[in-house]
Amino acid sequence: MRLSSTQTIQYIALAAVISSVMYLMVGTSVVFIVPLLIFAHRFSTTKEALIPVGIVAFVLLFYQIVIGSRGLNIDATYILTLLIGLYMPIMMLIGAALWIALPHKRVVKLLVIMGIAALGGLVIIVWFSSGNQSATSVEQVYRTYVESVAPQLLGASGVNTAGIFDYVVLTLRLMFLPLFMAQFGLSVLISDLIVYRHDETYQERLVNFALPESFVWPFLGLWALVLFSLVLPHLLLQTIAVNGALVLSMLYIIQGMAIASYWLRKRNPAVKASRIYVLASLIVLLPPVNVITLVILPLVGVSETWIKYRKN
Repeated sequence: MRLSSTQTIQYIALAAVISSVMYLMVGTSVVFIVPLLIFAHRFSTTKEALIPVGIVAFVLLFYQIVIGSRGLNIDATYILTLLIGLYMPIMMLIGAALWIALPHKRVVKLLVIMGIAALGGLVIIVWFSSGNQSATSVEQVYRTYVESVAPQLLGASGVNTAGIFDYVVLTLRLMFLPLFMAQFGLSVLISDLIVYRHDETYQERLVNFALPESFVWPFLGLWALVLFSLVLPHLLLQTIAVNGALVLSMLYIIQGMAIASYWLRKRNPAVKASRIYVLASLIVLLPPVNVITLVILPLVGVSETWIKYRKN
């Protein structure tokens, strides 16, 4: 059903306002694109659905550049520091726009989005490791900030903060892509659970989720590169290998969830696959139980390449 001009404006305003408020609130900033994804289904055209994404991008940049910089010395170091800090929200908005606009299957859309996020992250990493003056200045800004807030976050005074920044940088370098995928995937899951809560075909799509069988080769190849990078460390090779291997592992975790949903629904058709996904996601976040889950689910997902768990 085509919306009237008034309804379109109302939905654009609602989506943009709710998303902007969620971004500004610490507790909901991780999933601030959820309203954009939910309201996208209400618009008559893709162009209309993309308008609130653009508005939120403008609000985000205005807030950070204009409001957040009041009283500060605006120079090249500040601008570069700000842009690097905005990597995740900017990529989330780009991901939301592509998720709405691309007509391809979900796996294809996700791979395109992950490719762009990977490229952006690698550009930052290569620049940071270049050792030029601007990169060194930005690194010093972040190092000072991390070492100043570390004692408060760790709940201890007098703690040795000398190596904390390097550890944070190492973690982000090796896991920036899985972290983005987790944040973006969670947003998509939440929006889907709301939009398709009464749609049985959505439950079937969750049950039938499967990666192409050919994905097992890059999965095995990337993990082999991870092992190789432990013997002969190389910053860029190690970064690509670890991030790529973890991302494919996460996709196989989702496939493992789909297989678990299939078997549970086969025994009890009343069980919703979406609830199984949510429960499995919560278990993944709960140590030490998640260690077992993080091993079993991807192994089940990968092994379906050779063992057909889902037979109609």
